[in-house]
Amino acid sequence: MTKMVYKKKISFLCVCPCYYPAFEHGGPIYSMHNLDKGLINNGVDVEVYTTNQFLSNKVKVNNKTIIDGVTVTYFDYNRAFDFFTSNGWHFSWSLISALKKNIPRFDIVHLPTIWNFTTVIAAYFCRKYNKPYIISPHGQLYPYTFNHKGWKKWIYYHLISRYDLKMAKAIRYTSRDEAIKVDKFLNLKTNSFILPNGLDLSEFENLPKKEELVKQYPFLKGKKVILFLGRICSKKGLNILIDSFNRLSGEMDNLHLLIVGPDFENYKHKLKIIMRSLRIKYQDLSSKNTLKSRLNYRSDLDSKKANVTFTGLLTGRQRLAAFTGSDVFVLESYSENFGMAICESMFCETPVIISDQVGISSDLKCANAAIVTKIDSSILYQKIKLLLEDPVLQKRLISNAKKYVEDHYCMDVISSLMNDHILRFIGKSRK
Repeated sequence: MTKMVYKKKISFLCVCPCYYPAFEHGGPIYSMHNLDKGLINNGVDVEVYTTNQFLSNKVKVNNKTIIDGVTVTYFDYNRAFDFFTSNGWHFSWSLISALKKNIPRFDIVHLPTIWNFTTVIAAYFCRKYNKPYIISPHGQLYPYTFNHKGWKKWIYYHLISRYDLKMAKAIRYTSRDEAIKVDKFLNLKTNSFILPNGLDLSEFENLPKKEELVKQYPFLKGKKVILFLGRICSKKGLNILIDSFNRLSGEMDNLHLLIVGPDFENYKHKLKIIMRSLRIKYQDLSSKNTLKSRLNYRSDLDSKKANVTFTGLLTGRQRLAAFTGSDVFVLESYSENFGMAICESMFCETPVIISDQVGISSDLKCANAAIVTKIDSSILYQKIKLLLEDPVLQKRLISNAKKYVEDHYCMDVISSLMNDHILRFIGKSRK
């Protein structure tokens, strides 16, 4: 059968529970928006249907708005069903009405998540109106992540998600590691393809100077800064990083650990208990402005004596300054499909150390673009120390890493590949 040559723009709908600028959800928010922007640059008409999670009173609800050329509608949602998942199920009557009315006019639908109502209802209407849809699990089907609160997910999977996945036109994985592990774990028969997340490299023009982080946090002057940037939760391996840092700080008195990101699962409380048991002095700048923290604020001495700092969520230029002002970025994750912060750090010329459970770790290791470790605090301690004391190694990693991002994770490259997949799935070809 000969493929049709399209004459009009492809109409593409992304349906997700939360969207840019809901930065609390970390890397997936950036990656979704980058992909949508890139598709527009490739001549695709893109719309996004989402909810206003983390954006209450910040965005207009049930009205279209334009963000970087992407047409986005934020729907209000009912929290009555939020017991289904830890981040909310996002049930929305207004979203149902919009999908029922508008799904027929789209050529293809993208569902970049799994455990929520937005995926369930969009997949249902796609099947009803015979519209192809792609699911991007973004690591949510990894065995480690799946088995976290597993009894709920297994029930949900067998009742709902398995059929949604089975009937999808394709599953999009962000790394070979994710594709292999998920297919083996769930024995999925659905067509799949591998497409990494992409960076909009234009956002990294005129990067902050290294000194800008010190201006923001004067107590970092003269320090070697070890950076973690991401959601603070159990799977990120922060307990391993803190143990390694404790050993390092016993040998090097000019170290500071900067932990940047929102707190999920109230995991920061557990980390503070670990640090107090190790007699690590810390400060939490993310909560100093709340009444409760003013009454019960514990920084374990002032900022000059603390050697670990929780900054809370940083966005925009402050986020970039965290990368450029740090000496090493560490992600010792127990499970990670991709890791947008890894790529951002690499392009900001901050050397990277990651665990071998990060989906792209084998690719970066082969390219000599990152140091890859086992999940072990003794090994991580050795690798951080080696990197901090070896400027030649630092320069080699920085050079290889930046080129690797340009060649493999540039938004223009990724969005063009995604466009090719879309055309293939809807039975069309380029002119």
